[in-house]
Amino acid sequence: MKTTSKAQSELLAPLLKSIANETRLSEIELNRTFDDVVNELNHPDKHIKGKALELLAVWMIRLTSLRFTKWRSRENGKGEVDVLAASDRFVYSRWQIQCKNTNKVDIDVLAKEIGLTFVTGADVVMVVTTGEFTMLTE
Repeated sequence: MKTTSKAQSELLAPLLKSIANETRLSEIELNRTFDDVVNELNHPDKHIKGKALELLAVWMIRLTSLRFTKWRSRENGKGEVDVLAASDRFVYSRWQIQCKNTNKVDIDVLAKEIGLTFVTGADVVMVVTTGEFTMLTE
């Protein structure tokens, strides 16, 4: 399936512009290919690697047909959520997505994110990382 130029200009361009305004990511960044984003997850520059991780979260939202609702929400000094999204397909659900550009994500990080659901009202927590998940606290 290929979009027509009319669909690109009347539907896709306004959507990308809206998401770019909400996420503070440029339309060019949001239009990058999935392969480009994945390749930068191993970049030596921590800023580029972190941005790629956030773009991966945006790609995950697109691929799962979620609706972007909010970017980088600071929750009353209790923590930060990178992305909030929602699904209203079969059952409405709110998603809380946290990007971690670290070698390990332990149970303390997961506990904090689950605790934040009481503030954000999220039903689902997704943690996206460039590292590994471990159940051991250090």
